[in-house]
Amino acid sequence: MENISFQARARAVDHLGKEQIADCPTAISEIWKNSYDAYARQVSVDLFPGEPNIAVLSDDGHGMNKYEFVTKWLVVGTEAKATNQPIPEVDRNGLRERPRQGQKGIGRLSCANLGPTMLLISKRSNAPFVVCLIDWRLFENPFLNLADIKVPVEEFENVEEVFPALPDMVSELISNFEDKINRGRGERLNYAWNADETMRRIAESIRTSLDRVSFQERHLQEWPVWTKECDHGTVMLVSELNFDLTVQIDIDKKDVSANSSRDRFFETLSNFVDPFLIEGASSILAKDAQFEYVVRAWHEFTPRTIIGTMKEFDRRSISALEHQIDGNIDEYGVFTGRIKAFGKWLDREQTIYPPKDLSIPIRKTTKVGPFSLFIASLEFTQVNSTHPQNEFVNYKNLADCYAGFMVFRDGLRILPYGRTDNDYFEIDDRRSRHAGREFWNNRRMFGRVGITKSRNPNLKDKAGREGLIDNRAAKVLRELVIHILRESARKYFGSISDIRKSQIPEIQKNNAERLARENREKLKKKNARAFRQRLNKFLPEIEILAEDVEEYAQGYEVNSSNDIETAQAAIENYRDRLSVLSLSYAPKNIGGLSAPYEQYRSSYRVIRELLNELSDKLADSVEKLQPKDPIEVLSKQINRGNRVYISFINRKKNEVTQLQEKEKTRVNELYLKYKQKYLEETEPLIQRLKTGLIDSPLAIRQLNKVREILHQEVGDVFNSYKSTLEILHENIDLDYLIRFGIEESEDLRSERDKLTSLAQLGIAVEISGHELQDYDDLIASAFAKLPESVKQLNAVKDIELGIEGLTDQLRFLSPIRLSGQRVKSTILGQDIYNYVNEFFRLTLSQHRIKFSATDKFKRMSVFDMKSRLYPVFINLVNNSIYWIDYANGDDRRIVFDVVKDEIVVSDNGLGVESEHLDSLFTLFFSRKSYGGRGVGLYLAKASLTAAGHSIRYEAGNTRLPLGGANFLIKLEGARFD
Repeated sequence: MENISFQARARAVDHLGKEQIADCPTAISEIWKNSYDAYARQVSVDLFPGEPNIAVLSDDGHGMNKYEFVTKWLVVGTEAKATNQPIPEVDRNGLRERPRQGQKGIGRLSCANLGPTMLLISKRSNAPFVVCLIDWRLFENPFLNLADIKVPVEEFENVEEVFPALPDMVSELISNFEDKINRGRGERLNYAWNADETMRRIAESIRTSLDRVSFQERHLQEWPVWTKECDHGTVMLVSELNFDLTVQIDIDKKDVSANSSRDRFFETLSNFVDPFLIEGASSILAKDAQFEYVVRAWHEFTPRTIIGTMKEFDRRSISALEHQIDGNIDEYGVFTGRIKAFGKWLDREQTIYPPKDLSIPIRKTTKVGPFSLFIASLEFTQVNSTHPQNEFVNYKNLADCYAGFMVFRDGLRILPYGRTDNDYFEIDDRRSRHAGREFWNNRRMFGRVGITKSRNPNLKDKAGREGLIDNRAAKVLRELVIHILRESARKYFGSISDIRKSQIPEIQKNNAERLARENREKLKKKNARAFRQRLNKFLPEIEILAEDVEEYAQGYEVNSSNDIETAQAAIENYRDRLSVLSLSYAPKNIGGLSAPYEQYRSSYRVIRELLNELSDKLADSVEKLQPKDPIEVLSKQINRGNRVYISFINRKKNEVTQLQEKEKTRVNELYLKYKQKYLEETEPLIQRLKTGLIDSPLAIRQLNKVREILHQEVGDVFNSYKSTLEILHENIDLDYLIRFGIEESEDLRSERDKLTSLAQLGIAVEISGHELQDYDDLIASAFAKLPESVKQLNAVKDIELGIEGLTDQLRFLSPIRLSGQRVKSTILGQDIYNYVNEFFRLTLSQHRIKFSATDKFKRMSVFDMKSRLYPVFINLVNNSIYWIDYANGDDRRIVFDVVKDEIVVSDNGLGVESEHLDSLFTLFFSRKSYGGRGVGLYLAKASLTAAGHSIRYEAGNTRLPLGGANFLIKLEGARFD
């Protein structure tokens, strides 16, 4: 029996490196993870054009000294990755301890995927630079042992010494083709590189590449060590780049393969760091990775950012999306978290239990462990979305770049999840079976599963970094996520959910109304713009015409029949010029155009009056001169007028005809589009039926659904044309109707604003009468206590008279003040509390009521008008004071608080009886036995609603501060920091 060791051929490095990693962007992600493990704060890939192209991968990690490079970097499968030896604090770059991303000690070999020739430079603090030159093609030779290949490694005190030493390092690397000192190795090298034509060709290509190595100092301009920003880090310079990197430099290369490579590169490396991380959020089990990355292509001295942390979206960009899931899955597979559907967060945390037929492993070697989940999405058609059109288009464009359902470990992305060619969680597969019910779509959702190495140790990457090893834990994780996606779609978002069925009709109605308002506003702006353009164009021309007419009128003289004909022609010409300069319609509110428009109208009136005077003079001249043939004179005048009139008609006809031709072309394009769309939507059903993806009943149902949707869509498009043409056919002035509707809408909005002002006024008057009376009584009482001698002083009499006059004036002026200036500002909860507290200071003291506000309320802020909000709180507190008086006990309290995202005005008074809740905000409804007018709450609600806010009453909820009356106010745009 012999004890024989394994031996490794040089080709093992090629297998473990270039051939093991799926593609170039995956290789870059591996190198970035190594930088992360080296406690780098930032990494970059800089691409430089040239002959050959150069890629530079740099970081500011702790770097390596020569010993570490030789004993770790040049050793495949090092023990540090497997044993998780802690990194000393001095090497952590001021960062907290990081969980290792590398697992097998072979990630560095993926460098071979970028290009064959690589120069590595690394610097550890207080150590020299270590430099190594490698050509990865040396490891493609299957006839060499791994130990037969030698790579040159040198140390330098200064990085500037590296490039002058490159020729010597090239010579050392070329010595891998022959060895005249070590006979055994020399024979193996000679045999290996001459074994066949392929090996000879590889040897020649290596020699050629090394002869033209063009690494230069300018390639290090972005490495922090080179720029002296830090004294530690690693940089790799790679020559003769592969296709994936070359097309990032050569953006003019537009063939299909180049575009596909760019797309794959972007979707693989974008969002390398979890963009959904928010410290402290409910669904975050991992912390911020504190890691920035960038890929740049350089043109001379100008960079073009391809991918980068600062360039990409983050959770704030999608925080307002209408559908969201944000929660955690515990070790037993139970989801708990918040869910937002159709723009509204559900009141309570939602729970989704795992499938009953799924056994959750709990053994240490097979368990999944807890993980987090975040998903955000939007509706697929504008008509069903709660987002306005501009938001909808913005999110749709964002989805085109960044949509996908990804997996992150400790904040760094696990590939290939989230790429278009990966459907690990069967999202697209389920959607192909029933799109409406399953709802989720990989290309319209932003989301991720968040795992950690410490809590999910059994979820490990495959050797080639192409996903998780398919063990028991990974299988259960996948089933849990699929179950949550399926259940959430059916319960909250999809076509069979009760929420969708109840929300969609109202959303569609609101969208139709919003679209009408937007179109009306667009038309209003279009008309205003057109009016401004015509006025600016016509004003100087009409002033010139006015001068011409005035000059002609001053020199007007008709002494013969020939003069009559000349004058008739001149007057007709002026009238024709005036008709061309006519402004047929002016908007109701023209703002700053008032002065030029009045100037235009003045000139227009002058011209028209002068022409009328000239026409009258001409008529007198005709009567006085009595031309021989008056019929001929009149006929010529009619003919001239007819020519002018026909010219005017032709001009207008041509304007309309041009628009008709454009619309005819558009209608034909719509016809061709929709004619083809039916087959495009339905023919794939045949293929799905053939392949067994769907059965016959499902195919028929989907066919009917496609037909229904297309019929509705086509009807909406063409009916608008048809109805418009029918209106024109009936000789109805559509332009007038639109202008009338816009102006009427403006009038109604103005009336609404007046009502809002009246609402604020009503609240102010309702309270001020009582308060003025209270302060008047207090002053009168104080004066009554003064000594009689003091009362007789003239100064005191003047004070008394002045106070009485001031009180009377305030009572008189308050009904017409209309709540002051309409100026918006940032209002803090502290401001509201201070104002109300000061307003009721005397009253609260008299009624022995303790008034307070929580810190959460005081930190609240909203951007609005004080004149809108303050009266609302005054009214509510005034009501609380009234009803607290009727409650038993000495504990009399009013508090301002915040519950979730609503402000609560709460007291421990009598509260509101259940039979009165429906009428509480109705005009003229009051529960007070005396002194109640029933307008306060109505006006408060009207005032808030006008600004998009809301108010409601809630009873019987233990989460509310006090057990009496509780009014909940939701302020649009409020922040609760």
